[in-house]
Amino acid sequence: MFTIYSKTVKYAIATMVYLYNNNNNNYIKVKYIANECNIPIQYLAKIVQKLRHNEMISSIRGPSGGIKLSKHAASITIEDIISSLDENLMSDNICIMGYGTCHAHPDCALHFIWKDIREKITNGIELSTIQELENYHPENNKMKGER
Repeated sequence: MFTIYSKTVKYAIATMVYLYNNNNNNYIKVKYIANECNIPIQYLAKIVQKLRHNEMISSIRGPSGGIKLSKHAASITIEDIISSLDENLMSDNICIMGYGTCHAHPDCALHFIWKDIREKITNGIELSTIQELENYHPENNKMKGER
């Protein structure tokens, strides 16, 4: 299967959306989020470190500790999350036909179609916020109402 973003990006977005959907200004334990979103706890702990370091989330330690969004979800874009993970916005111009990096390969029948799609995806990610994804339920990886 062809994927544009890594599992790390998927898990980070799921975590951020979960924090937004369950935010009553309380800190939520990472262990609880990992369980609810089906993310391995060690994997999520590493993601949380990067998100915290880049001020996407705030955290406190101790019995009542956990994490929460550090700013309003309307001001956190998907691009912000991807960048905070030190990942590229669009997998370095990946070629949909498998030629490696997209560079208008003469044998690529889909180059111009893929270039347009890639630009639309990139633009959407640059503008889409966590708040706009509120109907996404990371615990089952589906949008609300989707089967």
